[in-house]
Amino acid sequence: CKQKQHTHNTHTPPTHHTMPKKEDQVLMEQTLLKVDEIFVYRVPPMKSSGGHRAEDWNLPKPLATCSLLVMRRNDALVLNMMAEKPKEGGPKGAVEEHLFAQCNIELDLDDEAKGLDHWVETVADSSRYFVIRILDLKTGREAQVGMGFRERADATNFRMSLQEYERALTREKKGEAAAKERELTSSLGKLGLKDGEKLNIKLPGGGGSKKREKKGGLDSHFSQNNGVLLKNHHHQ
Repeated sequence: CKQKQHTHNTHTPPTHHTMPKKEDQVLMEQTLLKVDEIFVYRVPPMKSSGGHRAEDWNLPKPLATCSLLVMRRNDALVLNMMAEKPKEGGPKGAVEEHLFAQCNIELDLDDEAKGLDHWVETVADSSRYFVIRILDLKTGREAQVGMGFRERADATNFRMSLQEYERALTREKKGEAAAKERELTSSLGKLGLKDGEKLNIKLPGGGGSKKREKKGGLDSHFSQNNGVLLKNHHHQ
């Protein structure tokens, strides 16, 4: 009995869908989860408003058996479903990984319509199955597929990786906002007067204003009598 040979490519295949653009270079990349075995299913239309149900997916016959790689890439979370195919030019029985499906999660914290539920939905009848919004590599359009885990612990770790990504992104966005606020406060502080500095303001009309004091007359009587205006009586 010949032993089946496996060769695994640990890098994502360089397709035009996964390579970053020149103006959007990868500044940070982090692997959050690697699962060796997942099952991918075709998702039929929902039969009721109660949500998707995994029992409607013909679970014994998945579209593909893949591995799952969950990666943080800049501000996005990428789910790569990798399947095996015969290796071109390799010995008989040798296989290599290829990208079967990909989900690019670009979370918008200010838009509820672009929350995690937009890309990853739970099903109503199991904690091990999810509906994933993927990018069709051939047409460039979005579609939905089912994804299932054999082990419940793997499904739990998948949910935790999503939560970790959301929490980290929230912390980073708050930190950026606080940094901008400190920078603005610092810029405004530089506009203030330093110790010993004087502010000279030139008023229209030339020199500074002079305070004039009117002696005698009405103003004098008013001030000298504690604010009570007295009528003067003159003898003829």
